[in-house]
Amino acid sequence: MPRVSEMKGAKFDGKGMGYVPPKTLKVSEKLSLHSKRARRIDPITYEVVRHSLWHVNEEHGATIQRLSGSPVAMYALDLNPSILAEDGEFVYFGPYMQYMSGVTDTQVKWILEYRSDNPGIRDGDMFLANDPWVGAAHQQDVMLICPVFWKGELFCWVTNCLHQYDIGGITPGSMPPGSTTVEEEGVLIDNFLLVEQGRLREAETVALLTAGPWPARNPAQNVADLRAHGGEAAALLRLVPAPDRRQVRVGGVEHGGELAVLLLRDLVAQPGAAQLCQQLLAGRPQLGL
Repeated sequence: MPRVSEMKGAKFDGKGMGYVPPKTLKVSEKLSLHSKRARRIDPITYEVVRHSLWHVNEEHGATIQRLSGSPVAMYALDLNPSILAEDGEFVYFGPYMQYMSGVTDTQVKWILEYRSDNPGIRDGDMFLANDPWVGAAHQQDVMLICPVFWKGELFCWVTNCLHQYDIGGITPGSMPPGSTTVEEEGVLIDNFLLVEQGRLREAETVALLTAGPWPARNPAQNVADLRAHGGEAAALLRLVPAPDRRQVRVGGVEHGGELAVLLLRDLVAQPGAAQLCQQLLAGRPQLGL
């Protein structure tokens, strides 16, 4: 079998063949990406931001557990959240099933290339995906992908992946060892627009889950889990950019020879801690706070 680099003329678009992100993403001119970033940052600020992002992402997963009520989430911890930069590069994995996040970047980059023009990517949108041609371990691991905007520009992505009890297919539980086509493994979700500008498209979602020759066996349970997906994402969006909340410096950081993309808006809820962070960023810390 030839190497990918030797397959001249092949189109790795996630449709006819598996998706391979190009070096330069083809993003619609309708979508503006926030790319301004600091190239240097002092060590104290770096550690404050780094640990805050870690706790934000961990809260991301804990909120799924509380809202879902699913033993898969609560006891098996078969989920994982992530934060990515505006161009789909990773910032943080969660501490749960980390392999789930390994293909999050390809899903985000596919959305940037194939959804930024039609239907578009807007503030309040949330996409749903389990397409193995783009990036999925198996179709039961359903991913929620949320763009985060700041002053009209796409600032970052908040995502999570949660294992579903059943997503259809030829056997209950959607893990058929004898399947010969992708459809036999369950409903294929091709970066479906689950939430449109803050409105859950519930009727369209149920129609998606119940379509095809092997639909989901309990779509009501799927929708309940998807509400947990969206609820936790909404909770996390409180801690990343929003025009009506406090700002703390965001951007890329050159540290230890690596470019680490730091995303931050509301570090912590406590006013004293937020004040200290702002002082650190201004270079005038009062450590007595």
